[in-house]
Amino acid sequence: MIVAFDGSVQASRALHAFLASGLAARGPIRIVTVHPVLAAEAAKTADRAVEYLRFHGIEAERVPMVGGSASPRFLDYAEQSNAELLVMGAYGQSSVSEFFFGSATCEALRRSKVPVFFYH
Repeated sequence: MIVAFDGSVQASRALHAFLASGLAARGPIRIVTVHPVLAAEAAKTADRAVEYLRFHGIEAERVPMVGGSASPRFLDYAEQSNAELLVMGAYGQSSVSEFFFGSATCEALRRSKVPVFFYH
């Protein structure tokens, strides 16, 4: 299972709901983070989610990535790794930003070949 985690409130809520659902116990879990330029920052963000899950007795692996737009990277990684599930926060941008730039939520709904667990 893949958790798309950027440290946002929406991603944190999705991680919490995923844990509360009991699905996290099915493992293995990979926390995927994307930073535009710094692998260390992506890893630091992933570590927060890994530590949260570890505190609750769930082991997870971090997968920091650098460059590109986060949503396509999450979707591509989930598909390439044959993930059972992709966990994502939903609707993290303002409606104005979503109108002009689109939303990761809509892109995931259109593009994902993997079941997606959304939480807002």
